[in-house]
Amino acid sequence: SSGFIGKNLCNNLISSEYDVTGISLSNGIDIRNEDSLKKFKGYDTIFHLAALTKNSDNISIYDTNVLGTMNILNLAKTNNSELIYLSSNVYGKYNGKKFNEESVENPVNTYTHSKFLGEKLCKLYNVNFSLKVIIARTSNIYGPGQSRGFLIPDIIEQLKNDKMIVKNPKSKRDFLFIDDLVEGLISLLEHKKNFDIINFCFGEGHSVENVLNCILNI
Repeated sequence: SSGFIGKNLCNNLISSEYDVTGISLSNGIDIRNEDSLKKFKGYDTIFHLAALTKNSDNISIYDTNVLGTMNILNLAKTNNSELIYLSSNVYGKYNGKKFNEESVENPVNTYTHSKFLGEKLCKLYNVNFSLKVIIARTSNIYGPGQSRGFLIPDIIEQLKNDKMIVKNPKSKRDFLFIDDLVEGLISLLEHKKNFDIINFCFGEGHSVENVLNCILNI
C-alpha cells in the first residue's frame, strides 16, 4: 500500500467509502513471511500489488514475487477472499502485432518471469481451491508521484540536471495513466468470472523519443 500504485488505489478506495487495510514493508509486513500475514482476517477482496519491480539477475526477486504471492494466496484462501493480482507484460518484446489476453506468454527478464510464475500459482489456487482470482496485466504506468527508476521520472530528472541518456529512443511502449489503472482495478470488484486475465493498457504505442520530445516541449 506504500508503493506508487498502492497509494493511489488505497486513497481512491477510501474516498469511495470502502473499509481498507493497507499492508507494506513500511508498516512492518513482509509478504515473504507467512506468519506476519496471519493476523489479517475478514477481507472480501485482496489487491496483491507487492513486488520487486526492478529487473535484476538477483535470485531474491523470486522470494518476493513468487514465494510472497503464494503466501498472499494462502491468506486469501484462509479468508475466502477474492484476489486481484497485479501482473505485468508477460508477452515479451513487441513483434509488430498487438498483444491480447490470448497471446502466447514469453517473459524476457527475471521480473516478468517472476510475475508469470505468480500467475501460474494464481491459476493453481483457482483450480484446486476454487479461489476467485482476477489477473490484471499492466502496461507502462505513469503519473504524479512515481519514483525514479521509471522512464518518465528519469527523463524529467535528467533534464533538470542537464544530463540526458536515452537508450533505444525508437523503441515503443504502451503508457497508461495511473488514474485510469486505478479506475480499472476498482471496476474488478464487480467482475463476475471466477477466474480471468485482463490487459490494462492504452492500446497504442509511443516511442521513447516521442515521450522525450513531449516533455521537452512542456
